[in-house]
Parts: sequence; structure tokens; C-alpha cells
Amino acid sequence: MKPPLKFNKGQDLASLKALGMRMLESFLASPLAQLPGKIVAVEESLRATLDPQLPDVLARVDLIYQTPDSLVLLDLKTSRSRWNAAKLAQGADQLRLYQQLCQPMAQETNLPIRLAFGVVTKAKTPVAEYLELAESPEGIDPILERFGQVFAAMQAGNFYPNPAPQNCSTCPFQNQCPTCGSRGPNI
Repeated sequence: MKPPLKFNKGQDLASLKALGMRMLESFLASPLAQLPGKIVAVEESLRATLDPQLPDVLARVDLIYQTPDSLVLLDLKTSRSRWNAAKLAQGADQLRLYQQLCQPMAQETNLPIRLAFGVVTKAKTPVAEYLELAESPEGIDPILERFGQVFAAMQAGNFYPNPAPQNCSTCPFQNQCPTCGSRGPNI
């Protein structure tokens, strides 16, 4: 038996379908639907060792397209609202990792890599935006340092509870969790 669908306040199947149609129309009317270049890959899986002390990184790049002067990695997102500079910076590490993983492809084409997000809002009037990411002078080193810290914590068996219904129901550490314990999520 399938669990019943749960909607947010004021939502139902018809309102979600209407929102989806408005989002699709916004996307199709935007530059995201007509990118200036040749599509090279869609949902491309890339895997590489970026540091011998860390496990391999596996990524799935939404879209890679080639213009005469660059290879563009585009990650598609939906959002409740338009992205500001802080939200763009928050997502930057993901694309910078993708950039590192795409280096062999860039060397084959002898083109530099540009990074961009395509963001479609889930607002009453959806907006689709193409947001290019500026180059980072720091490179990949700060990202790998954070990966190293997280990996070390995982190796040591440290984890930090993030109690929420969607997390607790599938968490393999329920019996060790001070928030959840054997009683189930206390949220």
C-alpha cells in the first residue's frame, strides 16, 4: 500500500500541477532553454581521486555544453525564491568540484571551463535565471580541506544528529541518537 500524499498548507494536486506548468513555461521562455552552444553531455557521471588521502569523488553534472571559447558546466536548480549572491556562493563548491572533475574533458578540447547555475523559482510567478559563477582565486584546496575534516570525523565514528521526519525514518544511527533513541524522533 502506498503512503498517502501529503501537501503543504494551501496545496493540492491541481495547484502543484499548475505551478509545474508555470515553471516549465518560464524555463522555456528563458535563455536556459536555448543555450548558445553544442550539448556535450547530459547527466554525466564523473569520478576521480582529488586527494590520495580521501575517497574518490563521484559527481553527476546536469549539463555540459561547448561554445567556441569555453566548456560550460551548468547545474539546474529549483528554488523558492531568486538566488542572491550569498545563495550563489553557497552552491559554488559543488560546481568547483565539477570543474576539477571535468579537467580531462577541458584538456581534450583545449578550452577553459565556465561554471553556471540555471535556477527556476517555485514562486507564484516563476523566474528562470542563468547565473554564471566567477572564478575563484582559492581553487579547490579549501573544499578538499573541508572534505578531509568530514572524512576524518566519519572515520572516527562522529556524527551529529539532524532530527527531522525525513531524516530520522531512514537513519542507521537511530539507536545511538540522543534525540531519537529507540523511541523514534522526538521532534
